Amino acid sequence: MPMMPTLLFALACSRATTPDAPMPSSVPPIPHMWINELMALNESAWRANDGSFPDWVELWNGCTGAIDLGRVTLEDSSGEAWRGAPGRVLEAGGRVLIVADGTGIDGHAPFEISSATDRLILRAAGVEMDRVDVVGLGADLAWASAPDGGFRVSTGRSTPGEPNLAAPGRANDASDVLFGDDEVQSFAIEVSPGDEPALNVKDGPGVPGTLTFEGIDFEVTVRLKGGGSFEPLEGKPAFSIDLNDRVPDQRLRGLEQITLNNGLHDPTFVRESLAYEVFAAAGIPAPRVGWASVTYNGADFGLYVHVESVDDRFLHRWYADSSGMLLEGSRGGDFGGDTSLLELDEGSRDEVFLTELAAVLADWDAAEPGTGLDALVDLDAFTTYAAVEAVTMHWDGYQLPNNYYAWLDPRTGRLGFLPHGTDWTWMLERQIYNGEGDVFQMCLAMDSCRNQYLDALLVVSDMVDALDLESTFNARSAWLAPVIAADTRDRTSDDEVERNLVGTLENLRTRTSFVRLGVEQVR
Repeated sequence: MPMMPTLLFALACSRATTPDAPMPSSVPPIPHMWINELMALNESAWRANDGSFPDWVELWNGCTGAIDLGRVTLEDSSGEAWRGAPGRVLEAGGRVLIVADGTGIDGHAPFEISSATDRLILRAAGVEMDRVDVVGLGADLAWASAPDGGFRVSTGRSTPGEPNLAAPGRANDASDVLFGDDEVQSFAIEVSPGDEPALNVKDGPGVPGTLTFEGIDFEVTVRLKGGGSFEPLEGKPAFSIDLNDRVPDQRLRGLEQITLNNGLHDPTFVRESLAYEVFAAAGIPAPRVGWASVTYNGADFGLYVHVESVDDRFLHRWYADSSGMLLEGSRGGDFGGDTSLLELDEGSRDEVFLTELAAVLADWDAAEPGTGLDALVDLDAFTTYAAVEAVTMHWDGYQLPNNYYAWLDPRTGRLGFLPHGTDWTWMLERQIYNGEGDVFQMCLAMDSCRNQYLDALLVVSDMVDALDLESTFNARSAWLAPVIAADTRDRTSDDEVERNLVGTLENLRTRTSFVRLGVEQVR
């Protein structure tokens, strides 16, 4: 009978240590294994063969010698331990993926990993190789060595069973990987042909479908979206995808909704991202933006702008108490008129508040127009919000009013405004004083609020200059140019794309000077 493999010597193994990755004071003179990556709250990042989303741990042998896994244990804080199969050899550079579902069968660990606080200790032949303290690791975030055997970071770019990225980037929210300009994500949408007639209508109820991301299928509800940007399936439709309509509490990297805009009103595919970033830089809660290539029933539908949905998950990221009323404004919906046109998106509708605000906005005969408005509307935040709309030339926002959100903060009892639909920015001219929104009009009628708004215009203009949006626009346009050129669904002509690129760039260069001149003229 052949002899069992033994642990081989490999004096050259070593590992850098950081406060994020505490290590024993000395490295024993035997082949070294590491806890290379782990996930303690797996909601959507990796699916096991049985269809579940279990916790998992990846062990890695980064040394030159083979290791007998029969002499390896992985123990958690409870004292429960996973033990490797006797006789199984892990070669140099090899890795073992352990499912930590608490069953202890079929090679799985007899424990689950606590995402709040847990400690994993890896031993070989009774000698401690590595340990990891798991503290507050969020959903779908991995605690990973970057690269293999390197410093540990929390990341949304998990690679179970595969080599770790050299620089995955630290993340506190797994959804971060879906936004930003480092890569174009890929989404595949599948809908039964029999459901297409019900899908292919404006403002339809949606139909069952499947969304595939990174090889994982999600049962979802698919809708076509858009007001003026609506396109049927025969063109290039925009999609709204609900992840927890059919499967309660289902998430994709923590998101409940996926919103894919078709770029119909923004042939550059960049303006939306710049406008939202200005709002966020000014302290106004704003969606994150990314880009995605989309297939529908196997057909290539081209490039889309992936805009973070403004929902309860979004509110939770920005507010300590996210239980307030979130209203979505659309054409004709405002606070001094028919508030029934304001759609409730989150929370409970507060008709008492809406009635009180409407009464204040109607009181134009008061000695001081706007008396009581500051008790119901956060005017500091509102004047900043209105200034950003003006500087970014947000023709289609609250100033119209059309696309906007309004949020009643339960902590203060005052209303704030959030941006929406920023594809109409940086192109169509608008003056700094031509807003039609009821709150904006009353603000201009109040000396204090009007002056605050004019001050905010100057502050936002300085901030936009400092952001150097021209460089960002050029970089993103160059990055996306080949993807846009390959998009056969986009019916925008090359001349129209070029006109939008040139026009947007010119406005990015000149808008703040125009705003400053406007402030000087009205003061």
